[in-house]
Amino acid sequence: MVETPRDPDHAYWMRPGRDSPTEMPQPPDGRTPTALAASQPTTSDDRRSFVRRHKALTISVSIVAALAAVASAVFAGVQVFQKTVTGTATPVMGEFSNSDCNANGNNINLNCSVEANVPATLSVKSLDVAFEKDISGEVMDDSYQPPVLTQTELKARPLVVGLSNDGDSTYVIDRVSVKIPLIAYLGDCTDSGGGPGLVTGRYTVLFDYPESKWFPPKAAPLPGDFDAKLNFAVAPRASDMMSVFIGPKVQRISNYQIMVFVAQVSLWSYGGESLPLQNAVMATTEGNVQAQIMKSQNKKCAQQNLLLLKQITDTAGSSAVSSPTINQLEDTYKRLG
Repeated sequence: MVETPRDPDHAYWMRPGRDSPTEMPQPPDGRTPTALAASQPTTSDDRRSFVRRHKALTISVSIVAALAAVASAVFAGVQVFQKTVTGTATPVMGEFSNSDCNANGNNINLNCSVEANVPATLSVKSLDVAFEKDISGEVMDDSYQPPVLTQTELKARPLVVGLSNDGDSTYVIDRVSVKIPLIAYLGDCTDSGGGPGLVTGRYTVLFDYPESKWFPPKAAPLPGDFDAKLNFAVAPRASDMMSVFIGPKVQRISNYQIMVFVAQVSLWSYGGESLPLQNAVMATTEGNVQAQIMKSQNKKCAQQNLLLLKQITDTAGSSAVSSPTINQLEDTYKRLG
């Protein structure tokens, strides 16, 4: 009988009825039987240490699996609430239904509060006609036929609205509407005169003012509503400033006459909700306002304009916001009158 040489690092066994050894398969981790045997505990102390290590490993694997399950539940849309157990400092995580929320008993208090999504809500934080800004426009000299158009810039004071969105989604303003309960065309108290001409400015909201109303100076209501499409968005939990320029489609610039009016402005959301603003007293030709403050000298003109301004301020009401230069203009007329 021929003895088959055996490798000490391989295990062999004898099948029944066979006289030659068969090689056993290798361990899956690649260790040889010799190395595998060397890793096994040999004494009782070693066996106890071996058991402890394997138990710790098993617990660690269980903890990782539990954390993975919680993460999977969260991403799958399952609500995971915090459970506080009386007498312990460490909260225990678990999955609970809404019916379990706020349950008390058996020393367990469930806190299942979930912050609700707040809809977009717009509020006005400030409103004024404080700063001056140039807008583009065109001058039309109607002494020529056809009229000659020239690019220009107009001084204007917009209605500036400070807005705040206290909701969790964007608030979109897609329209602004204006009512003008009273408009006055003030006379030129500088007695300076000027050449013929019409001007149109690129205001946010344009209104019609028929030329027949320009002379003589007077105050009258302007029928109808005037509006303009917008796309002004206020981000969630944020504040923003919005400027609204209001003026006529065309106005005379042949002298320093001034168009002053009461504006009742409303902002409209994409969903059709309206936000009315306080009344505002505004002028369309800011350059003319400043010119009359510096150059007015006609006493009779000043007295007439004061009466027109009083009608404007009475219509607007005491809570109305007003351009600071209109107040200065009124003081100028009072000094002359």
